[in-house]
Amino acid sequence: MICSMKAMLAPSLAAALLAAGAPTAASQDDDAHRDAFQRVTDVATALGAVPGAYVADVGAGNGYFTHRLRAAVGAEGRVYAVDISRSTVARLRNVLDRVGTRNVDVILGEPDDPRLPFGSLDGALIVNAYHEMAEYSSMLGAIREALRPGGRLVILDNPPNDSAASRDSQTEGHQIHIGLVAAELRNAGFELLREDPGFIQDTTDGHRHRMWLLAARRPLHDPPTQRLPGAAGPDGLFGCPFPASPAALAQRLSPPDSAETRIGGGRVKVCYSRPSMRDRIVMGGVIPFGTPWGTGANEATVLRTDRSLSVGDVRLEPGWYSLYTVPDSVTWTVVLNGLAARNGSPIDDWVRSHDVGRFAVPVEETDQPIEQLTLRFEPEGAAAAALIIEWERTRVRVPVTGGR
Repeated sequence: MICSMKAMLAPSLAAALLAAGAPTAASQDDDAHRDAFQRVTDVATALGAVPGAYVADVGAGNGYFTHRLRAAVGAEGRVYAVDISRSTVARLRNVLDRVGTRNVDVILGEPDDPRLPFGSLDGALIVNAYHEMAEYSSMLGAIREALRPGGRLVILDNPPNDSAASRDSQTEGHQIHIGLVAAELRNAGFELLREDPGFIQDTTDGHRHRMWLLAARRPLHDPPTQRLPGAAGPDGLFGCPFPASPAALAQRLSPPDSAETRIGGGRVKVCYSRPSMRDRIVMGGVIPFGTPWGTGANEATVLRTDRSLSVGDVRLEPGWYSLYTVPDSVTWTVVLNGLAARNGSPIDDWVRSHDVGRFAVPVEETDQPIEQLTLRFEPEGAAAAALIIEWERTRVRVPVTGGR
């Protein structure tokens, strides 16, 4: 079997998979031993990496845990692999592209910000990287914001030879005491669930491997993350809440965009990301009929109003809301949701529990195919407008009216 698998892989691809830590035939024996002594199954269990889960591998490196997490969460789940090394990110993206991986997003993070989607993750994992994080306080804060209430953070790291040494001395030796990290987690607002100072104890070929494990969670009573721009933003309270830097946004296949109008003296704006057809069947294909869709890519599509208004028959007070839809061939269901700062997917029971209201709109056919998803407003007098959503050969009109 090993020989047949080798024959199926081009040498360059096999080498790339080995470099990325993916379990190829040539490395199965080594991987099986490493999986055993690193207790991969136990780590995934502690993290809550079950089918359909959304998890992050922070400090992903060559992708050893990324590959295992993507298998654990399956096609319906997602893994966000984060590293601050541009070359490491490029290599991991290349390997994942070569093997056709569809459930992993590779993110170039910053030393103080992993650039994870807000309020969307079931778990985040940091293995042998926490001691390298000089900006650990900011990182923990950003990870907490990325987790849903109850979402877990699992950290594995190396115990120090001298537990009485200063934090700087420990981290210079690529080690850190479990007690220090436990205190830092509490200070960042996490609830500790498990402390295992002897989680990994293995000696192979004269090499001793020791690691401790901490598991914590974002408190269940935490309010949902709503990290949106304030008055200091480039567009004041109407600045689109895209968390990535302008340079990162410019590299996206689905670029960010916005549309706005005036209704009854008030201002209404939508912010979204624009995926393209790219020779694909979109409606009923890429976007299955009857399935909730974020109505855009990346972060949730959001709507901001500074006046009370109605979208369809859903009454909204001033503020931010997210918008998602359930497309079908004849009608779409349009849903307004109270969680504005979140990723566009998944739209699961937790997200739906924050729905404000929903209504149906009929489907129209466009005269010509529309390559990129487009949201725009068409004014309908001084106190009304239609939010037009169109892509491929499909168009729907969402009525927006001001006044009481």
